[in-house]
Amino acid sequence: MLLFGGIIFLSSCDDRFEDFSYDILYFTSYVDTLASGAQSRGGSVSDSLSHIVTALDDGIGKTLYLHTEYTDGILSFPFDGYAETLASTRGARRSSNIMYDSFGVSAYSYTDSWSESKTPNYFYNATASKSGSGYKLSSTYYWPGASYKMKFFAYAPKDNRNYVLSASTQAGSPTISVTIPSNVDDQKDLLVAKTDELDGNTNTVVPLTFSHALTAIRFVCGDDMQGGTVKSVSLKNVYSKGTYNMETESWSSVNTPATFSQTLNKSTAGTANDPLVTE
Repeated sequence: MLLFGGIIFLSSCDDRFEDFSYDILYFTSYVDTLASGAQSRGGSVSDSLSHIVTALDDGIGKTLYLHTEYTDGILSFPFDGYAETLASTRGARRSSNIMYDSFGVSAYSYTDSWSESKTPNYFYNATASKSGSGYKLSSTYYWPGASYKMKFFAYAPKDNRNYVLSASTQAGSPTISVTIPSNVDDQKDLLVAKTDELDGNTNTVVPLTFSHALTAIRFVCGDDMQGGTVKSVSLKNVYSKGTYNMETESWSSVNTPATFSQTLNKSTAGTANDPLVTE
């Protein structure tokens, strides 16, 4: 379930870009283990999960303990070209070596300095697709030259109806309108990336570090939990809509409280870290 919440380019003879040229725009990607804006949330910057223990009454005088762990991002299945065999909870975070096969990217070009009056005038929401060890745009774009500055914003998954990018005419930092679907299977890990201001004659591959814009929740048993059956779990009054600012890494217009439920009927013997939901 979701809640609002040095890169090196490597190439070889087998995985280099086709027709690679340093003045053509290409990208590499890396998925950070931290959430976008994680430090500003006041949370730990460590890679550990946050943990809550909830006492549940089973109706016959026994107490069951449900352990709730939440972390940044989810592991989404499936996406093109990727399959993995593992027992995983739906709250599992997308790791640093797992990335979508494509993403959307917008480029801003200007001759002064970045400001909130800029629009994505160089290209807007272009598709960058996996090509060898990096990502190649569907159309060819070149670095504009030393007279210009450049700034890039990217996100994935692209063309997902639950994650809508702001219009090309919107001035300033791009935003993403987010709606969390009630069906857990439809919830996809939203990854976002941005660059600093770059010189227009940088003429190198653009490294993009993607971070998680959302937070994942999973439910596991602890060794303090007696044997029993967990029939379902629900998160109530959780905001399901909001707008994410890709420059400030912040949320606004968060609204529409909703209930997210999963039917489990999961029997447990009280084994520590026994996941209640598996793929």
